[in-house]
Amino acid sequence: MTNEPSDEPSGDSEPTVAAEPSDVSNVAECADSIDATAPAGPTDSVGPVETRDAWTPDPTAIWFGGILKATKDRIARDPSLFVPFVVAGLLVALADRLRTWDPIPALEPNWLRQGGLSLRYNVFPQGTARTVRDLDALVNLRVEYLFAAVALELLVVVAVGTAGWLTITRALDSERHSDSFTWYLGIFVGGIGISQLLTSLNFTVETLLFGLLLFVVLFLSLVRLFLFPGFLAAGYGPTTALRESVRQSRGHGWTIFWLFTMFAVSAWGLGHVAVAGGFLTTALVAPVQAVSLAVIVQRCEARDEFPEKRPAE
Repeated sequence: MTNEPSDEPSGDSEPTVAAEPSDVSNVAECADSIDATAPAGPTDSVGPVETRDAWTPDPTAIWFGGILKATKDRIARDPSLFVPFVVAGLLVALADRLRTWDPIPALEPNWLRQGGLSLRYNVFPQGTARTVRDLDALVNLRVEYLFAAVALELLVVVAVGTAGWLTITRALDSERHSDSFTWYLGIFVGGIGISQLLTSLNFTVETLLFGLLLFVVLFLSLVRLFLFPGFLAAGYGPTTALRESVRQSRGHGWTIFWLFTMFAVSAWGLGHVAVAGGFLTTALVAPVQAVSLAVIVQRCEARDEFPEKRPAE
C-alpha cells in the first residue's frame, strides 16, 4: 500500500508560518523608518568631517598679532618681496645725497629739525627722505637745473610707487592688471604731498594737547583709509577700493591703530639714522607695510568671498 504525503506536521517538527507579502512590506517600512531617524555615525558621512579645534585661530580673522605673524611668514617664504623697495631705497638715499651736493638749496624736514616724537606714517607704503627741496629756490631757476631737479623728484616718486604696487601684488599671488598699476601709481603720485602733510605729527611739550587732539582726528581718518592701497593694487577701481577700505575697517580700529603706529614709529626711528635713514625706512618699513596690506586684503576676500575684482571703473 502506498503512503501518501500528509499535509499535517509531524510531532517532531516546528510549525512554520508563511509570511504574507503585506507583512514583508511592513517590516521593510519599519526598517527604513529606523534608518531615517537614527543619528549618523562617524562612518555614515561621505568624506572626512572637517573640525577646527577651539584653540585654532580663524585664518580669516583680522587681529594685530595674527596679521604680524602672517606677514612674517609670507616674507619668510618669499624674501624677494624686499627687492623692489630695496631698489627704491637706494634711489631715495641717492636723491638725499644729490640734493645736498647740487647748487639748488635743500632743507631738512621739520621732523628732523624739531625735537619730540614724530609719527612718520603714510597711507601708501613708502620711505622717509632726510632732505626736501626748497620750492622757493625753483623760482627763476635756469631751465636745465629746473629740469634736473624735477626729473630727480619724479624718478624717486615713480620708483617708490612702483615698488609698492609690485610688492603688494606679489604678496597677493594674484594676476596683475595694468589698470590697477595705473590707478595705484597715479593716485600715489597725485596724493603724495597731501598724505605727507596730513600724516606727519610732531609732539612737543608745548603742543602736546593740540597734537593729541589732531591725532585723534587723523586716527579716525587713517583707520578708514588704511586698506585703500591694498584694494587698489588688488585690482579694484578707486571708488570700489575706497568703499571696501571703509567697510572692511569697521570693527578693526584698534588693530589698524597699532599697525600704523608701529610703522610710523619705526619710520621715525630709522629716519634719524645719518645718511642711511632714507634707505632704511624705504627698504625695511615700507615692504612690511605693503605685505601686511596684502595679508589683510586676502583675509577680507576670503571672509566675504568677493565675486570678482573690478579693475576698471
